[in-house]
Amino acid sequence: MNMKNLKRYIFPSILLSFLLTSCHKWDEYKDALPEGSKVYPGIDTAIIYQAGYNKARLVWKASPDQRVAKYAVYWNNRKDSVVLDAVGHDAKDTIKALLENLSEGFYTFIIHSYDSKGRKSVPVEKNNVRIYGPIYQKSLLNRDPKSVRYDTDTKEIDIDFNVAEEETAYTELSYIALNNNTAKIKVPSEQSTVTIKDRKKGAKIYYQSYYKPTQEVIELFSTVNRDSIIIAD
Repeated sequence: MNMKNLKRYIFPSILLSFLLTSCHKWDEYKDALPEGSKVYPGIDTAIIYQAGYNKARLVWKASPDQRVAKYAVYWNNRKDSVVLDAVGHDAKDTIKALLENLSEGFYTFIIHSYDSKGRKSVPVEKNNVRIYGPIYQKSLLNRDPKSVRYDTDTKEIDIDFNVAEEETAYTELSYIALNNNTAKIKVPSEQSTVTIKDRKKGAKIYYQSYYKPTQEVIELFSTVNRDSIIIAD
């Protein structure tokens, strides 16, 4: 066999050997992949968290992947979970998972989408999600008035409040009005003064503050108790 023919024989053999080795390594790599990662449904990775009292709501965009049949949210080392059916595949639609009866503390939630054959997406994690409860509520304080002025002639009451705490949404005033009904006034955190003109003589003015600990909430958190203002009239 001359050198020219030898080269023709060796080169295809080397190429074939390389291809077989590459395919073998790819097969090994595929076998090493976690189950469900080989052909996985799509899932949105932008998860929004909304806070509630001993609960949380996770919100994300519906996957446009038509294979997605359901979603599952796991927590507590995957011991607890909530499963939701995929009701649509329009990216304008949102999926909302309400997680209730959670103890106060910090959680990591793991979300998967599943197709009809049970194949799951890559995991999407929402870490350090704080669940609020009685401990947090007991730490909340009512926004106290800095001064109260009562005009004996007009019967008007001017209340000037202290600067609100950062997470305060508003403070609610309630009192018996001249028509014998309960009147309520919401004082936003950025507002510092309010005037009451229709209070019934002798009625106390109660106030209670409501807090918004995160940008997105299911509900506001009130202080445990309300306080009162007594007007000497």
